[in-house]
Amino acid sequence: MDGKNQELILAIFIGTVIMLAFCLGLFFLILSYKNSFFRMKRKEADLLLKVSLKSEQKERQRIAADLHDSVSSDLSAIRNYLAVIIKKENDLEKLEIFNDLKVGVENAIENTRMVSYKLIPPLLEKYGLEVALDDLFKTLNKDSQIQYNFNCEEQNLPISSLVAYEMYRIVQEFTTNISKYGTAEFCTISLKKNRNFMELLVINDGKNYDFYEELKNSKGLGLKNIESRIKVIEGKLVQLNSPSGNKICITIPLISNKDV
Repeated sequence: MDGKNQELILAIFIGTVIMLAFCLGLFFLILSYKNSFFRMKRKEADLLLKVSLKSEQKERQRIAADLHDSVSSDLSAIRNYLAVIIKKENDLEKLEIFNDLKVGVENAIENTRMVSYKLIPPLLEKYGLEVALDDLFKTLNKDSQIQYNFNCEEQNLPISSLVAYEMYRIVQEFTTNISKYGTAEFCTISLKKNRNFMELLVINDGKNYDFYEELKNSKGLGLKNIESRIKVIEGKLVQLNSPSGNKICITIPLISNKDV
């Protein structure tokens, strides 16, 4: 093989290597762009989720305030007016009607108060998550056949108001699902600080299920709401092995959530 053929083969080899390097570089550039694009889209989706849940919290606060300041006040005024009429009325037939009306108004006041409470528990904003959850379980134990227990190792948990609100809604969703779909007789929820994490443990003796499998097949919003709220406070849900019932642990990083 003469020198010219060797030079030609070498040139073809070098050209092939350059083309291959160029193709590989182009491939990795496209792959890097796609990864950056998907990361940007995930960040946008997370931001929209946070904005959406924050807007939900503000709207709940507004509606709860309107119910308390407007509807409840008007109903209370009607009840007081009926009380005055009842004292002055001597006709037994009319008196019975007014008493029935007064009972109806009192029921409406109570229902309005409960709706307002469910929208934004006043104890959550005033005294914090642990007090609000303790009150929630006392109410649940009055109205449910399931025995609810709440354990919290400390007070004044180092979390923002938004994180406290989302954790309260997460617990609410779990208790609603347990009451609605489960066969549980008891449910225990524990809340504790573990180094730089807040740990929420949900244990019940109901029918065993796989959270993420149910999430895939669920047509309702309960489990999806739990997942969304955990995501917005950068938490992580892990279902622990349990010989019976269900044991779910949710960890929320404290440091990253200070400014949430």
